[in-house]
Amino acid sequence: MNKKQLKQGFTLIELALVLMIVSLLIVGSVVILKSQNDQVRYTDSRQFLSQIKQALLSFNDVNSYLPCPDVDSDGLEDRVASGACTDSEGNVPYRDIGLRLSDVRDGFSNLVLYTVNEGATVITTMQDAAHSASYFCNRTCSQGAVSAGVLPVFQLITPPVSGDAGQGNYDVCSEAVSSCNESSQMAYENLSVVLVAGNQRGGVTCNERGTPESENCDGDALFWQGGFAAMPSVGGFFDDTVSGLSGYEIKSHFLKTHPNALFDNTPGGGTTSTGDVPVLPSGTFDTTISGDFNDSGDFLATNGDDSLEVTGDLNAKLNLKNGNNTVQIGGNQNDALDTGTGNDIVWILGNSEAAISLGAEDDNLTIEGDLNGTKSLKAEGGNDFIYIKGNVNNAIDMGTGNDALKIDGLINGDLDGGSGDDTLYVNLTEQEWLDSGYASRVTDFEVVQFNDGSLLNL
Repeated sequence: MNKKQLKQGFTLIELALVLMIVSLLIVGSVVILKSQNDQVRYTDSRQFLSQIKQALLSFNDVNSYLPCPDVDSDGLEDRVASGACTDSEGNVPYRDIGLRLSDVRDGFSNLVLYTVNEGATVITTMQDAAHSASYFCNRTCSQGAVSAGVLPVFQLITPPVSGDAGQGNYDVCSEAVSSCNESSQMAYENLSVVLVAGNQRGGVTCNERGTPESENCDGDALFWQGGFAAMPSVGGFFDDTVSGLSGYEIKSHFLKTHPNALFDNTPGGGTTSTGDVPVLPSGTFDTTISGDFNDSGDFLATNGDDSLEVTGDLNAKLNLKNGNNTVQIGGNQNDALDTGTGNDIVWILGNSEAAISLGAEDDNLTIEGDLNGTKSLKAEGGNDFIYIKGNVNNAIDMGTGNDALKIDGLINGDLDGGSGDDTLYVNLTEQEWLDSGYASRVTDFEVVQFNDGSLLNL
């Protein structure tokens, strides 16, 4: 007897189950792939920000200032006629810093936000080395600075420094905090440059973003480092990547390529062999004479440590006698100044028009303007440092000791290093020095150091 064989196939229920399993696998794979793709994009964002930071630092190393934001999207920084930044916020000026447009987009193809110190739109703050906006002062801007046309305008005293966070800088709240305000835990503090990658929602307007992300586009002094977090109320995420540059990074990187271009501005700090400059001693005076100093009897120096501020011109002879003295003249020095024996700090904010004698021991003298007059400046004994930010139109005698003389402007007077190991710092390249003919005015200096850090032994 023949028996019919029955062939069994998949039932509809089984087919449905198979299709459901396959669908789940596909959906899961898509989710995993999207997540992996997003992680790659976030990594790209971090790498792009790092690349931009390095390009900005390299630009500063070469040009001695940082660029302003690009506000018209042509890839170039934008400044007004004075040299001040058109705006403190804009795009990265990629053409100025040697990058491509694709290099200044985040991993989700949105342009990176570039924000600089708030004071960079005000020319007077940019010209002030005591303000963080000076990091952005270019050659045009510097024409109105104390040392006209000399770069960099920023120095080691430029904030942030210990005890002075500076003005116009930015803080970045940590991703761990639930709200961002001045008292929050910070991921970064006192940044002069902030870079923001908006990532997934970087292409929408600030008004369309939630509270955390809007902190990075609202124009105030606070930013917020994003950790990936769902934001259902605005249909997106909090995933911004924030980076930036502090003044410490800017100065540290600059010094690696220009070892002696910036100067230690702490009172009495360092040695003259590295070209140290004392800090402007404002607010540290035992005696202040408001206005001009017109009578030598207005201040009776002791043989101790005297501290004197004259807010105007020095129009009468001033003898500080012995001791470690500090004096600041707010205007021009129009009559003789003798600091006597001791370790003295002298700061003249105007021009020097009369004789100066620094006496024995180690002295620091800074003249913000020109050295004029008919009688030579005498450093006398000790290891002295003299910094003239303007032009030298008179003779300088460094006397005995291992001395340093720094000149930012023109050299129209004779320079005598005297005995000891003496170094002359000039704001020139070696070729500019050779072409200038200044060498004929210099005697008894052992070394000339140029603005690129190179040395010439005499």
